[in-house]
Amino acid sequence: MGARRPSWRCPVRYRAGARLAALVADEYCQAGFTTVVQDNIFGLDVVRWLQSVRTRPRHLVVLRPSVAVVRAREHARHEGISKTAYRPGEFTAEDLDGYLAQTPRIGLWLDTSLQTPAETIDSILGRAADTQVDDDELVQASR
Repeated sequence: MGARRPSWRCPVRYRAGARLAALVADEYCQAGFTTVVQDNIFGLDVVRWLQSVRTRPRHLVVLRPSVAVVRAREHARHEGISKTAYRPGEFTAEDLDGYLAQTPRIGLWLDTSLQTPAETIDSILGRAADTQVDDDELVQASR
């Protein structure tokens, strides 16, 4: 993994966005909604973010397909809708994998390399108990 920080990871903007995401998730949960927050959070930032979420129970799912599959999906996405997430000389699929390698193994981690989206959903729902993250796990992961 290179020393590159994703350009969208401006520390001030990131912290503000993460704080707001936690607040919004908590507000929706208090109103009776099931809330899903999708983001790219790595390393100990995952622990800090989960600690900022007040709602219990709290769940975490990390999707970690292989680098080759990330590249192939990126290529297909670019060909299909001209969207580019990884640009040469910037944040790469290898960087993503490196950041994920530095992330504490809490919650449910899935290698989705060989799964369709429907199979991934089935895996998550079938292992829902594995997604829950309690305070003790976060304390342990932050050490």
